[in-house]
Amino acid sequence: MKVAKKELLNLKKPLNIRFEMTDLPFDDNPYIKRLAYAQCEVEIAYDSLDELKAEVKAEGVMICPCAVTLADVKVPFVIDDEIGLSFDDEDDCYFIENDLDLSDLVTIFILAEVPIKVVKNEKIEYPRGDGWRVMTEEAYEVSKREEIDPRWAKLKEYKFDEED
Repeated sequence: MKVAKKELLNLKKPLNIRFEMTDLPFDDNPYIKRLAYAQCEVEIAYDSLDELKAEVKAEGVMICPCAVTLADVKVPFVIDDEIGLSFDDEDDCYFIENDLDLSDLVTIFILAEVPIKVVKNEKIEYPRGDGWRVMTEEAYEVSKREEIDPRWAKLKEYKFDEED
């Protein structure tokens, strides 16, 4: 979905655009595999200071890899944010060179919502190997409590003589 630069320069009243994004891959990001879908709404208008602003609202589901098993995990998100638009290359605004691609604009906000770590809520079969295994923090705490201090381990072998 693109908006021409000429249309933005001659904008008299707010421009409200609704669109949908589906099945967008993110091959170069290790924290998100793809965007399953997103319902997007972008309203573009000049504010009281004659600066071009875009109000971005989006709701959808992204597919992220599980941090333990790398299986797909559906992560819902909601975006309600605003950004300045500029035809000059400024640091604090989104730069518009020719046309404004709204899907690129919304993608920036979606990437800001990507969690760094996602773990499936289901029962996970943690990987294990020869002499090692992955365990939850809770399982680790329990094993540490049950573990006998090696300095006292020999006492378990001691047999008391019972005298009548």
